[in-house]
Amino acid sequence: MRKKRALLKFKTLVEDAICKNYLVDKPKKLLLSSCRKSKRNAKEQQQQLREDISLWGVPLLPSRDHEGTEIVLLKFLKANNYKVRSAFYMLRKVMKWRKEYGTDSILDEDLLTRDNDELKDVVHTGSTDKQGRPLYYTVYGAFKDKALCTKVLGTEESRENFLRLKVQNLEKSIKQLSFKSGGVDSIVQITDLKNFPAPMKELSSISKKIVTLFQSNYPGIINKNVRLNSDCD
Repeated sequence: MRKKRALLKFKTLVEDAICKNYLVDKPKKLLLSSCRKSKRNAKEQQQQLREDISLWGVPLLPSRDHEGTEIVLLKFLKANNYKVRSAFYMLRKVMKWRKEYGTDSILDEDLLTRDNDELKDVVHTGSTDKQGRPLYYTVYGAFKDKALCTKVLGTEESRENFLRLKVQNLEKSIKQLSFKSGGVDSIVQITDLKNFPAPMKELSSISKKIVTLFQSNYPGIINKNVRLNSDCD
């Protein structure tokens, strides 16, 4: 019962935030003329802007009654122990981050170049598990090559490119999710530590940054973390 009440309250907050234009930020004001037709068109455009607000391909406006909306909102509630205000604050932060980071267009970016083509074997998506969840791989063994490690992690720009590549592949995996009752709405992240290089500052730093970024901006998306070839297993 508590969870149902929390979901209802959360949906009400999200509806209000979208309708009053403060979930992400205020859209550009539309110039209204005295013409009734122009005013009507402007209102229709405003409504369309509200309906277009989405996350992971799912519209967030609860009144649209999209079957995936509750599934997405529940991920935020679960990540915050069903504390509505905390879930709402997290959702707003995620939406702001996605806008600033450009996640909606990141799939169109060509992050693999002739200089870093080896990264296609480090970060990639694969098949699915028995439940149909997409598998998202990171194979750190390639970094035993010190030249590659330096090339990929040696500068702030190259580290940022690697981070964006990680986000890009996660977004690719999310595209395979369905967000509907009985559907697949999470992925499995597999980290292969075979031939993992000796600890180095840059690799440790970017790894921690990736973990924090995923936890903060993709609640409930990673169903399971699997580590292969770890001495700790």
